[in-house]
Amino acid sequence: YLFVVSTGDVTVENPRLGDTSLWNYQGAEWRVHRNWTGSEALVWFNSAATTESFNLAMKNSVGWQTRTTAKDCNHAQLILIFDSGLKHIDSQGNGFSVSVDVECRYRAVGSSNWTTSTYHYEGCTINPMRKSIDLWFPSGQYEIGLRRITADSDSETTTETTRDAFTWSALQSFRTKPAVVGDSRHPMTLVELSLKATEQLNGNVDEFNVECTSLAPVPSGDSWVQQPTNNPASLFLRIITGTDIAKPCAWSDVDTAVCKDFYTWCEKMGWKYNALLTSKTNTGEVVHNVLSAGRGSYALLNGHGVIYDDPNLPIVDMLTQRNSWGFQSKKSLTFEKVEGLRMKFLNEQKDYQEDEMVVYDDGYNESNATNIIEWEQDGVTNPDLIWKHGRLRLAELRLRPETYTLNIEAESITLRRGDRVRVLHDATFWGITSAVIVKVNLNSDKLIESIELDDYCPMDDGKSYGIRITNYKATDAYYSVLTAANAETRILTFATPVSPDTTGISVGDIVGFGLTSSVGADLVVLSVTPSENFCATITLCDAA
Repeated sequence: YLFVVSTGDVTVENPRLGDTSLWNYQGAEWRVHRNWTGSEALVWFNSAATTESFNLAMKNSVGWQTRTTAKDCNHAQLILIFDSGLKHIDSQGNGFSVSVDVECRYRAVGSSNWTTSTYHYEGCTINPMRKSIDLWFPSGQYEIGLRRITADSDSETTTETTRDAFTWSALQSFRTKPAVVGDSRHPMTLVELSLKATEQLNGNVDEFNVECTSLAPVPSGDSWVQQPTNNPASLFLRIITGTDIAKPCAWSDVDTAVCKDFYTWCEKMGWKYNALLTSKTNTGEVVHNVLSAGRGSYALLNGHGVIYDDPNLPIVDMLTQRNSWGFQSKKSLTFEKVEGLRMKFLNEQKDYQEDEMVVYDDGYNESNATNIIEWEQDGVTNPDLIWKHGRLRLAELRLRPETYTLNIEAESITLRRGDRVRVLHDATFWGITSAVIVKVNLNSDKLIESIELDDYCPMDDGKSYGIRITNYKATDAYYSVLTAANAETRILTFATPVSPDTTGISVGDIVGFGLTSSVGADLVVLSVTPSENFCATITLCDAA
């Protein structure tokens, strides 16, 4: 038997037929050919075989039976089956050996010269016997004839029985080329399997299965090495740069720095991807499923890369009413809160059998949860990871119910999907106001003591206020300011003077003003949609 285990290179272990180890079967042998391109000779399938089955009853009275091989073959095999064995039983129940002589001949199609040989079979058993005749010749197409020389004697009476009937079961033609054609651009991993043909099989060879682990790029210092792994970052790189797809991208087109960070993130969080792909699938869909197992998504940044849900990513920009417009908000209203997720998955702890787990939100369990919806996470087989994915999804439903859109100009050049940004807007009470610095006031020590804005900032006595400033030095710098009781002021005094060299604060910087606890919202960019005049519409969600 020949099995194609996978495209590309994978490790192969734990061979079984159904649930039974392969090594519990008599005469079991296997050969694993990893990353096979055709240059390595196969052991049992080095010739492509064509089988013609016909089950011809061979009788002396019929004479020659002739069949024709496939074209371009150099080896033929005739399969003979003695269904009732070979044995003579007399009236006393004694058994004696019985023999049968067979004559075989062959000639090239169109030739008149036959090559003939005789074969002798003998036995003393009533169990079925399988015999074969192998013929070797120059490559071509041949006529093969077979006849029974021994007189027909298969008979059964009340006193004795002779069993020697047989059939010409099949003709196999072997061509000079291997059973599988290799391709250096798209190697495969093959398994050749040999089993002793006895009653032990019972037709279950179709249930042959193994456990495989893909070899994929794994970071090692400043380079990448091929190792067995189920890290989503490594599998992503294997898919887009390896031999599994028709048109892989060049390694130089990959943002390896981001992929390395994503690999480290997946190792830290324990994210893994384990799945069996049994049919032709769109590459983009596979990439999506692999990266989602690590809470990531494909992005074309400085090459083919990944964005992922890392809460420690820095804030890269601040958006206010001074550098954006057209703010809108959309919120999904649910009539009944989702209290749990029914997660279906293949459980690696139960031999990858289909299983399910109910993951509950905070405050709910099997006794009080009523609204439980189904959710699937492809490629996750570990129950602990299924629980973690479920909890994160529940948190998203609870903490990210809204999406926001606004229009921007220059920032659209630098902002990308997955970036964290600070947004101030009075409609959502994310801060009180925004303004632009028109003057910077220094003290005697050349430190910035206060700044003057182009708009007024209202203050109430007894409350603490702060500002966020974005410039070339820092995109989300926060500073406390002194409260001017019950007043509206354009001059904000720093609680502690700051250095202009360190902070980069200068005229023209955008300032967000608000209460200490709410100077802007932390959001994540979901998409950037370009529009006219180098503008863009960005969609965001809460970074919670």
